[in-house]
Amino acid sequence: MKYSLLDHFSVIEPCISHSLMDKNSVNSVKKLCALLPFDITDDFGFESRLENRDAYCDFVLQIKKGSKGAVILAGQSSITNLSNLLTEDPFWKKISRLFAIWNNPDQLLSKIVTDFWLEFDWQETSYNLIPNIFFDLKNENHDDRLIQWQSIHQVLDVIYNTLFNIPFPTNMVASVKSCIINLPNKARLHWIGFMVPRKTEAVRLIISGPNPETFFSYLKEINWTGEEDIIRNQVSLFYEKFDSIMYNINIGSKVLPYLGLEMFMKELKTPTCGPQHIEVLNFLTSQSQLLEGKKEGLISFCGRKTASYFYPVLYLNGINHFKYVYKKNTPPELKGYFGTMIRNKMDYGID
Repeated sequence: MKYSLLDHFSVIEPCISHSLMDKNSVNSVKKLCALLPFDITDDFGFESRLENRDAYCDFVLQIKKGSKGAVILAGQSSITNLSNLLTEDPFWKKISRLFAIWNNPDQLLSKIVTDFWLEFDWQETSYNLIPNIFFDLKNENHDDRLIQWQSIHQVLDVIYNTLFNIPFPTNMVASVKSCIINLPNKARLHWIGFMVPRKTEAVRLIISGPNPETFFSYLKEINWTGEEDIIRNQVSLFYEKFDSIMYNINIGSKVLPYLGLEMFMKELKTPTCGPQHIEVLNFLTSQSQLLEGKKEGLISFCGRKTASYFYPVLYLNGINHFKYVYKKNTPPELKGYFGTMIRNKMDYGID
C-alpha cells in the first residue's frame, strides 16, 4: 500500500469543524493531499477567514532544509515522488529545479534559505495546484543593510530565473531595495513570498521586531500609500493583546497600500486550548472579527491524535497565529492559522 499525505490528513479530519471546512472543502483537501507523498512535510495547516461564513481554507505545508520533503520536491528521492499530475506540469518542473538548487550546499540559495512554505489558494470550488511560495531567511545580524540587500537580490534573481525564466524584475528592484536597506535597527526580515497564482508582480516581506511607532515611521520612509489613521488604533490594540507581531508589506514597482499583521502568543503554538487561547478568541469575537462558530471550531481542533504506520505517529493540533489584513478601499479581514505537527510518538515518550 502506498501512503500519501492524505493518510495524515485523514487522522485529523474528525477534528475539523464544519464551520471551518465544509464537505466540499474537505474533499478538495483530500484530493490535493493524495497528490503529495507521505513524508513530504512534518508541518501542515490551514488559513481560515474568520469573519466569513463560507467554510473553506487555504492549505499550507512547510518544507525544511535537508528534509525528506526537500529531496522529494527536487525529484531526488529513490523511494517516492510527487504524483504524475504534478511532475508533468511545466511549472512544477520549475519548482523541482528550484529545490534541486536549494539542496546543493554550494549554492547561495542553500546558504541563506532555511525553509520553504507552499500555500495552495482555494479558488471557488477547488484548490489551485500552483502554490504561493514563501521562504525563510537565515537568522543573522545585519548591521549593513546594503550587504543584506545584495545577498537577497542574488537569491531573488535565482528564484525568478528558475521559476519565470527572467532575473528579478528591474522595475521592482529599487522599491524592494529601499524596503530592505531602510529596515529599523532591531527589525528582522523573516520571510519573502511570491503570490505566484495571483498573477501580481509583487513580493511580500514579513518583518518582525519594531514597535508600532517605529514601524509607522518606517512606512513613511518607504512611501507606503495606505491610510495610517484607519489602522493605527487597530495596531495599538493588537500590540497590547499579543506577545509579538510580524508586519507584512507587499512591494511591486512601489510599496502597495496593503498591510498584514501576523499576531502571535506563546501559548497559541501549544496543542491545547488554555486560558490565553480563550482570552484571545473571546476578544476577537467581541470585536466582531471572529464568528462564534469558527471560534468553537478552533477550540475543538486543538489536541492530540495518534496513529501507527512505519513508526508510531503523534499529531499535535493547534492554533498558530492570527492575521489582520488591511487593503486600501477594501474592508479589513481577520484570518486564523491552525494546523498539525507530525512527530514520531516515541520521541515524546507517550505510550
